[in-house]
Formats: sequence, C-alpha cells, structure tokens
Amino acid sequence: MKKALWLVPEKSGGIRTYAERLHAAVRVAQGHQWSLLEPIIFDPSQPSENAAIYEQVAREKPDLIHIQHEYGCFGKKYPFLSHFQSWLKPLRASAPQARVIVTAHTVIGETFSYGNALLDHTLLPLMRPFWKTASWKNLDGAIVHSRHQVEWIELESSRPAQVIPHFAPAISTPRPNWTRESLILLFGYFSREKGQLEAIEAMKYVKSPLRLIMIGSVRRAKDQVYFDACVARISELGLQDRCEIISKYASFEELDDWYDRATLVLAPFISTTGSGSLVEAFSRRGAVIASDLLLNQEINERIPGCLELFRTADSLDCAKKIDDCYSNPEKIDSLRKYAEEYSHRYSLEKTAQAHWEYYGQLIPN
Repeated sequence: MKKALWLVPEKSGGIRTYAERLHAAVRVAQGHQWSLLEPIIFDPSQPSENAAIYEQVAREKPDLIHIQHEYGCFGKKYPFLSHFQSWLKPLRASAPQARVIVTAHTVIGETFSYGNALLDHTLLPLMRPFWKTASWKNLDGAIVHSRHQVEWIELESSRPAQVIPHFAPAISTPRPNWTRESLILLFGYFSREKGQLEAIEAMKYVKSPLRLIMIGSVRRAKDQVYFDACVARISELGLQDRCEIISKYASFEELDDWYDRATLVLAPFISTTGSGSLVEAFSRRGAVIASDLLLNQEINERIPGCLELFRTADSLDCAKKIDDCYSNPEKIDSLRKYAEEYSHRYSLEKTAQAHWEYYGQLIPN
C-alpha cells in the first residue's frame, strides 16, 4: 500500500483551514491502494519542529509528500528571504524515495505589479525568474488553482502544473424566516491586493441605500498602514454611516450569518492568485460582484453568470455594477443560482477525487 503525507506549514490561518477541510475529504475518497497519513501541522520557522518532521518522514517512508506552499509561511517571496528551498533539501534527504509536490497557493505571474513604476522597471524583471523557476526547484509536481498559473510555474521535471480549482465548501442551509438587509459584504484580510480602498471609493458613487461591511484583520505588519488609510478615507469622504470595518478574523458561523444578511458580496481585488473568499460566498449562495482579473474571468467562464464583473481598480464602474444589481432582483437571483451551481460543480468531494487522480499520474499503480 502506498502512503501519502501532507505537510501544512501554518499553525493558524487560511492555509491550515484549507488543508484541514480538504484533507478530510481526500481521506474519505482514498482508494484501497493508498493510505493518507495524518497531516503534520507545523511552523517552519522553528528548527525543532523541522527536525521532528525530518525524523518522522524518515520513519514513515511516504511514497508521496504533499506540501501546502505559501511564500509567507517560508519567509518572504524574495530570494535570500525565502527559506523554502533550504527547508526542502533535508526533507528530500529524509525520504529520497518520495515524490514531493506542492499546492502553490500563491503564484506570481506576468500580470503582477508593485503599483510603482520605478519598482516595476527595476526590481520586477529580477524577481520573475525566481517566482517562475527557482521557487519550484527540487519538486516533482505542483497543483495550481487556475489554468493561467500553469505557464507561471516551471518545474525541473518539465511536467506542467496540474490545475485543480479551489474547492467550494458544502452548500450552507439558509436560516429559516430570515430576510436580507441592504448590505454589501467584503470579507478578507486588509491589504492593497484585496482592494478595500477601492471599495470605499466606490461607495461615494453608489446611489442605492446600501451599507458596505468590511470584515477582516491585518495579517502582516506592513498592511497596518493600508488599514489605517482605509479608516482615514472613510472619514475624509464622510462615509461613516455607509462604510463599517469589523476588524477580526471571522469564524465560519459568523460568516454564515453575514452572508445570509447581505444582499450583495463584493470582491474588488487589485490582484489575486485564487482567493478562497469567492467560493466561500458561492457556497452561501452569494450574489458576487468582482473585479475582472484574469483568474476571476476564468471562474466566470467555468460557470457563466456566477460573477458580475467590473473593471479592476475602477471605483466608478464598480459603483455602477452595484447599483445595477441592487435595482434588478432578477439579476441577483441569477447570480445566486449560478453561485450554487458552481459550488456543486467544484465541490469538496470532486476536488478530493481530482487529487487522487493526480497522485495516480505521479505514482502509477
């Protein structure tokens, strides 16, 4: 019997949540020729935890090791500040027989920009080879969430990355006798990439009687400046009665409540590598308005009509789409219908089965 082992380099946060939910489904779907071991959840910045992993891997002798990769879990996304490869080398030495793969939760491609002309001209060309090739050395395979990301990863094995879209959680059951409120929900960590500032700017143009509720906290110290800018901008525009920030990491139960209450869900990303917030909204039948980034367009191509798209970073166009949807209940119903269809098409169970099919390609029977 072949053995597979998952390594999850985050003690608390979205990567761990993603891995635990998916691992449980993958275990249920395993065939008689495979055994999925208990996942190892660890902090790669702790040498003692890394040493324990190398020892356990040497004992278990897994045939396949699957790492949930996020740049931030292994330092930063820059050469000399990322320690993923130095962490990976002794892992491979502990299990030379194993195929080692990652799920690449962040893939930085040709569309990435620092939002600064000087950095884009000087630093960006130096970073691209690291993000495309050097980050993924010594791996036998990779899973990405979008077909666009396949060309943004180059493996030494010459095997292309495997596209497995981010799973949609199980469809939630609406509360009985609940009514939706005139709310727009924006969920996620505060950062420039998430586009909260653009959402606030859009609210100065929105004519509909809607309030914007932004739920999320600051994940990185450098994002505190962005968070403070959002708070200040609300005050500068006099939108305190129309924009509210709830600074916390919301539980799934709290999200269920907010999604039930909200009329619309907003995803104004400036850049994205496949955020889980869209599928969280779909699984709760959310009517989602999103920026027209490549990855969001791809989601809308999978199930046409599951997203209403606006021009990225265009607050006026965002406001127009918000007003258009709010004034058209049939449009909102249609968005919710196709959101539910997306959740069925890309369910947790189907995503789990796709993982076993990929494992089988890497290690045939």
